[in-house]
Amino acid sequence: YTIKFMHWLSWLLWLQKRNREFNGWFAESPIEYYIDGSQNEIEEIRKSLSEKNHDELELEVGDLLWDALSLINKLDHAWLIDMNRVCTRAVAKFAERMPYNVEGYFEWNPETREEIWNAVKKLQKGRGLDEHHCLVQKVWEAVGDDKP
Repeated sequence: YTIKFMHWLSWLLWLQKRNREFNGWFAESPIEYYIDGSQNEIEEIRKSLSEKNHDELELEVGDLLWDALSLINKLDHAWLIDMNRVCTRAVAKFAERMPYNVEGYFEWNPETREEIWNAVKKLQKGRGLDEHHCLVQKVWEAVGDDKP
């Protein structure tokens, strides 16, 4: 991803923060509203794909991104999750399941990718996902100066 993409993502997160602070609807709205919104956007994406409407597709993907961030924001606002823990755990989970991404080599064999994914998933389920037990530090070392 480009620095420009990360910049725009930062702006979306800033807008989410402001939405939480200044939008009365956000405070009053039910969590289900954001779940339904995300599901509706996925259907709009399907429609745009089937119609090969790339302009609309980009708009709908942006809407899904906003709705997903809104759902995460709402769950955090309701004290049901901690956004920092969610992000840390997601990085740890997927870095472990796709070590070739972290280590910087392309895994060509789809069977090998699936075997690694399933073995690590089973291991993670067996021990529980603990972000301190996973590869977060290894990820930061691998990305070096490209850290988000």
